[in-house]
Amino acid sequence: MLKDLDLRLPEDKLKAVYERLKRGDTPYSIYAGINPVTISKVTAYKLQKLYQQKHLDFLESIPWDDPDAAIRHDIIATAEDLAPHHFFTLKHLRSLNYEDAVSMEIMKTYDEHRFARNKSDITKQGKKRMYLFAGIYDYLQILYRVYFKTQHPKAPDVFIIEAARILCSGLLTSNELYILYGHCMMRYEGWRGQLYQESINQTIHAFCKDQPEFISQWNELVASKQMEFSSIKESTNG
Repeated sequence: MLKDLDLRLPEDKLKAVYERLKRGDTPYSIYAGINPVTISKVTAYKLQKLYQQKHLDFLESIPWDDPDAAIRHDIIATAEDLAPHHFFTLKHLRSLNYEDAVSMEIMKTYDEHRFARNKSDITKQGKKRMYLFAGIYDYLQILYRVYFKTQHPKAPDVFIIEAARILCSGLLTSNELYILYGHCMMRYEGWRGQLYQESINQTIHAFCKDQPEFISQWNELVASKQMEFSSIKESTNG
């Protein structure tokens, strides 16, 4: 069958792409998004076309397991505990000084991805698992955005969004540096200025002391965000 379709991918990788296409993932998200499958752009679009033409239906009967499904479930469940469903109401978001238009955008984003999340949540061999779904990053980010805003209602929203973005990138790619940095941005209230940002820097360097590969990554991250964080600091007196 694979030869007939002119496919040279290992069966397990082909099955992984098939499962992603079933959940509505785009070719771009499969080859270049979070948790990408190592295939080319051309192959990703070819497989999408074959999937739409029902030529990949034979893969349905092939057993497959996502090795990250249990960890992914735990990551999402933890975020949902921190930002429970009742946080995503006009009443709660108004209490955080969000305007109604912004609040409703947050709620709609949450609702849209919550529906997709529920379809990806299963129990297998007594263990909760969650398969990748389109929008998992956006869903995780909106959870942490509202959680951080609830914990720090006076923090600039642009700073909170950036902290949530970095943290969620770390969580979904198992990058310890990004996870630590995202949390430290909020714990040390880095939007307040140089003193607070320097404390974050010291914590990161302590973490990286025996891991020089993280030092390099940290320096690159700081350099890329220096101007943005400077404008955040100047825009708030908090």
